[in-house]
This record gives sequence, structure tokens and C-alpha cells, in this order.
Amino acid sequence: MAKRRTAKTTLERKSRLIFGLIILLTVTACLCWPWWQMVRLARTGSSDRAEEAAWAYLQHLHAVRFAADAESKKQLNQLRGVRLAEGEPEPTLVRLEPAEPRRSQQPPKELNGLERDALAVFLKHPEETSYRRTEADTLRYVQALRCRKACADCHNNYQVGELIGTISLQLDVEDRRHALLTNRLILASAGAGIVACALAAFYIIFRYMVTKPVRHLKDVTQRVSEGDIQFRSEIDTGNEL
Repeated sequence: MAKRRTAKTTLERKSRLIFGLIILLTVTACLCWPWWQMVRLARTGSSDRAEEAAWAYLQHLHAVRFAADAESKKQLNQLRGVRLAEGEPEPTLVRLEPAEPRRSQQPPKELNGLERDALAVFLKHPEETSYRRTEADTLRYVQALRCRKACADCHNNYQVGELIGTISLQLDVEDRRHALLTNRLILASAGAGIVACALAAFYIIFRYMVTKPVRHLKDVTQRVSEGDIQFRSEIDTGNEL
């Protein structure tokens, strides 16, 4: 009996397997793009927020420095120059001395860790403007402050393109990581739901349009072979069957 059942359902099983693989590959290929875009947007969003915070902090420093009087400086210092989440430390500023004649700039000797690694990259690659590193739920970000033409009026001992300093800060990205995980689960669940619905629809259609009539024909041929030549097929599918 088991062999007969296997023989009867071989076509159906093969068709379901092939169709399922095709649907799975198609859905996976279609979801790869939004999956990648979702991850890229999450990373870009954190980096953009860090860059905005660094420049806001720099503008705040300039505003305090160029305040008209002591009272204005006091009021500006009471205002936070950067909008940070609760528990995030204030940005830190690291200053670099201008390069001596015929020598390149050197990072401060007391620096270590991320700031020193970032300065090594900035000094070696003048086109680099930022350095970032993600550690657990924290984004550590360093923004390079290079001397521009507009900066040369005040920082006249620096050459255009030289590093004046860096701004480093730490941002909590736990919420973004949780949101990214949630979106991944939703996307994966949607893909699994699409595959399940497609397989269910294919199973129903294939079973009633192909498998059931074929099994009926097999039963007819079996009974005729056993001598019941009066038995007739009752198939009205409107197609080749």
C-alpha cells in the first residue's frame, strides 16, 4: 500500500518541491534589495546623526568664542550645543598643532584608542573626513576638522587642508539596532508568508486540476485491467485530461 501511495503521489510531490524552490528563490531574490537598503539606511542614519552632532558642537564653540560680551557667552554656555540622548556623553575636542617646517603633523602623544587611530587615518589620507567604529550598542564617531579658506583668517598658522583638530562623540544606537531587528523579522515573516500562501494555492490548484483526475484515471485502468470493462471514467475537466 505504501509503495502504491508513493507511486501515486510522486508527480505531485516533485511538482510541489520544484515549485516551492522556485518561489523560495524568487522571494529571496526580491527581498534581498529591501533587506540591504534597510541595513544601509540604519547605518547611514546613525552616521548622519553623529556628523550633525559634531558640527553642531563646533558651531556652538564658535558662537561662544565670538559672543559679543560676557553675558552672551554665559547664556550660550548654558545652552546645549548638541541634542544628545539621555546618557550620551558630551563631545570632546582634540586640538592639533600645525606642522613644523618640512615636517608633517603629529598626533598628541597622550592620545590613545579610537582618537589616535582616527588621527592616523586622517593624517595618512587627507580625503578622509570621518572615522567610525561600532562597539555593542554604541557608535563611536570622530569628525576631522580641516582648515578651510574661511578658517584661515583666524587659524592663520595652519595651512589649508591641515588638521586643526577632531571632534569625537559616542551615540547610543541600541534603539536603531532594535528597530533594525524588528524590521528584519517583519521582512522575513512577510517572505515566509508569501511562500506559504503560494505553496498552498499551488497545492490546491494542482491537486484538483491534475492529481485528482490522474488518480481517477489510474483507478479506472486498474478496474478495467481486473475485468470490469463496463466501468467508465467520469472526468470533465475541459482540458487535455
